[in-house]
Amino acid sequence: MSDVTTYTYMDSPVGRILLARIDEGITHILFDNAKYPSKNRDGWRRDDASLREVVTQLEEYFAGERLAFDLPLAPAGTPFQKKVWAGLRTIPCGETRSYGQLAAQIGFPDASRAVFLKTGAETGRELLEMEAKYRPNSPMPPEHLHPRQHERFKIRRGDYRASVGGQERTYRTGDVFEIPSGVPHWMHNVSDGPGHLLWKIRPALRTEDMFRVLFGLARDGKTNVTGAPSLLQLAVILRAYREEFVSTSPPLVVQRILFGLLAPIGHLLGLSSVYTASK
Repeated sequence: MSDVTTYTYMDSPVGRILLARIDEGITHILFDNAKYPSKNRDGWRRDDASLREVVTQLEEYFAGERLAFDLPLAPAGTPFQKKVWAGLRTIPCGETRSYGQLAAQIGFPDASRAVFLKTGAETGRELLEMEAKYRPNSPMPPEHLHPRQHERFKIRRGDYRASVGGQERTYRTGDVFEIPSGVPHWMHNVSDGPGHLLWKIRPALRTEDMFRVLFGLARDGKTNVTGAPSLLQLAVILRAYREEFVSTSPPLVVQRILFGLLAPIGHLLGLSSVYTASK
């Protein structure tokens, strides 16, 4: 069985589309003029014949002659991502599901906390874009800053109380605000209903990896009610992602000493800064 990726192009009513597959099935369906195209195309080989059936079924779909596809799929992703994608495939044509409904369907009712729209891998580490949901009256996180990253938020639902550089303000549905790199801040949903926002981080750096481990630990029940892991686990994570996240307390010199002592102990106990699902 070959792991070589073959590809072809097809024209469609919505633009030129790049199709790619391996022996197991389809790996990519991308708009050729996408702002953030796939970066990992080394070793790909053009082979129109290997994707002829894919082109045929898509042409039938665009012509209104097909509502369901009979094609093997082989997307690359984590076990959790594959659960989400499998859930998406169960949504009937013409129907919609909310993130919360989908999360409950796949057995992770809290998994709708963050959905990545554009990842660092897709944007050459230029941008991480996601939709995030917060529970009603979510706890206030510790004040922190991002040494090299700029954040932009658009509130889609809820009331968010935020402190940016010591100035507090409440942002409501439709509001947009930004946080420059190096500026201390915190924010949380203070409404009685769920909060929902669009969140952009530039550059992406490794923030996506940091979120994956934090959200993964929360799903596995390894965090407290505020979403924080144990002190040893926190030391491992914050030392690994110090370019992405820095707490403003305790003082930085104290953090460096404390985490420098605790992180090696955490590693010896098997703790990691990369998320691996519990068995």
